[in-house]
Amino acid sequence: MRAKLIIFFSLIALVSNGQLNSLSPYSLFGIGDLYRTGSVATQGLGGVSSTWNDPYILNPENPSTLGSLFNTNFQTGLRLQSLRITEGNQSQTLNAGNIDQFNFAFKKAKSNTGYLFGLSPFSTSGYSITKQEEIDGVGNAAFKYDGSGGISKIYIGAGHKIDMYKYHYFNDKNGNAYDSLRVVQRSISLGGKVNYVFGNIKNVRAIDIADVTFVDTRSTKTTRIYDFLVDLGVHYEQDLRTRYGSDKRLNSRTFVQLGAVYTPKMKMQIELNELVESTVTSSGVVLPIDSSSNVTSEGTFVMPQNVKVGIALHHHNKNGRQFALAADINQRNWSELNNSDVELVGLLKDTREYSLGFQFTPKPIEDAKNMLSRSNYRLGARLTPTYVTVQDEQITEQAISAGLTIPLLSSRSASKIHFGMEIGTRGKNEGNMIREDFTNFYIGFSLSPFYKNAWFVQRKYE
Repeated sequence: MRAKLIIFFSLIALVSNGQLNSLSPYSLFGIGDLYRTGSVATQGLGGVSSTWNDPYILNPENPSTLGSLFNTNFQTGLRLQSLRITEGNQSQTLNAGNIDQFNFAFKKAKSNTGYLFGLSPFSTSGYSITKQEEIDGVGNAAFKYDGSGGISKIYIGAGHKIDMYKYHYFNDKNGNAYDSLRVVQRSISLGGKVNYVFGNIKNVRAIDIADVTFVDTRSTKTTRIYDFLVDLGVHYEQDLRTRYGSDKRLNSRTFVQLGAVYTPKMKMQIELNELVESTVTSSGVVLPIDSSSNVTSEGTFVMPQNVKVGIALHHHNKNGRQFALAADINQRNWSELNNSDVELVGLLKDTREYSLGFQFTPKPIEDAKNMLSRSNYRLGARLTPTYVTVQDEQITEQAISAGLTIPLLSSRSASKIHFGMEIGTRGKNEGNMIREDFTNFYIGFSLSPFYKNAWFVQRKYE
């Protein structure tokens, strides 16, 4: 019952937060600033997610990994952002924070099938730009551009893992087998996730003329997007080399993981409303006088396909130390939106993101004697050409990241707390472009029940 209440109030908190706002002026373009989803753990790995498969940490980006979870898992996180915007000789620092994700995976401890329910942002919009210009015969005027809102997604998914076994034989000095151990040689996992995408983005353009004898003009364009997207995932793990001691304990192991997530192109429903008004400013408050146009239309546009593939190499040495190196490539053909019936700001470009991550664990859980030796330490980097173009140049984002996962104190379950930090830049301070220097801080929780105190138990007696 306690677990159900935790999940319920976390969902209420996330939903009541409403649409999340971006801080970036680049969120003016397309469908807003695309939100970097995933667990806090994968954020510390540079965003590597298609191939990452940890039995104690939920990875909502690849639904096929649900079958590998050790147990039921509830996961949520918080993101804090500090953004410094520089244009010419002027700069400004903005700060914001929001709930980053809500995910709940249900899985029995001895089952190879897991189920997922979650909610997270998809894109955000939040900018305020003012430019002063002199208009012949009118005088000084301020051109104001403001945006707010965003798109969210709520999803359900499932994943199943299939294990393929082999027997490892223990031989005596004469080469005769005296015992054997049944171990997993390889496994393949398949999964799917259905996302309902919904939200509103509001773009406001206004002309504020200094001469009060002229009437000001304001145009408010509200875009509502809603429909379904599907994610299909696959994950493969292959044992490369395994060594056991005479006591049947694992001495060392090397294995490789391959992962992929495919999102096919889908038609999305869209509603557009554009209101053009005459306004007057009184005591700093903009008041509408009259509306010259109020047009509402409906249609569709195609959300382009997305392909993400990755590889991870793991090694556990004889001292119990665990090393993992993982890489991802993520491509989405955003240029397809330029041919749709929907008028979006800017000429969008295809994107191909490159992510690289490294993780180190001093000791496995069963051998660790203190909290630090049980913790996971991460480093990552990514290079992201965004879909935004300014002056025919594609805006690029690059970042480095670090992360830490530690077990919750005094907990006998596999529950963990995650920390992550990302430092990066986007764009450059040249011409009409701006440079953004950002620092993102992440904190998250993965809560799992102790195996003797399961959250969901079917009653035998009423």
